[in-house]
Amino acid sequence: MSPHGPNKRLKKVTEASKHGKSPKKRSQAFRDEELVELVHMIDELTCRKPPPGSIHKEKRKIMSEVAAHLSAKFGTSYTPNQVKKRFSDLKVREYHRLGAIRRKLCEGKIDGLNNGQTSLSSNLVSSSKENVIPGSPDPNLIGKCN
Repeated sequence: MSPHGPNKRLKKVTEASKHGKSPKKRSQAFRDEELVELVHMIDELTCRKPPPGSIHKEKRKIMSEVAAHLSAKFGTSYTPNQVKKRFSDLKVREYHRLGAIRRKLCEGKIDGLNNGQTSLSSNLVSSSKENVIPGSPDPNLIGKCN
């Protein structure tokens, strides 16, 4: 390419804009309540062991169930692939947030999980060592959480 001539890459126009269509819109972000429900459902559904050879089918089925549940409960439509990607991002990029959500679920600090009313605030990622005596587990939580 000539340094004096126009850059052909800059002149390329996408097919969508040629025909007057707007480019693909960005999907809606997951809200905190949806993330809590997503983590809760995936943790509940993955505790069952699939038969050998059908692990991938079981994962697809779980993600489809979670996507349908989120759609029914919150009115937002996510594809199973979006749910899978968001959970993967939570595990890899935001592991501290995932841990905080799981701790809050185990401690019972998130109320109304079944009716969509969660009491989440900005302290979701805050320390979970509130009024805990080291070495003394809560008898109500023994055997309920990992």
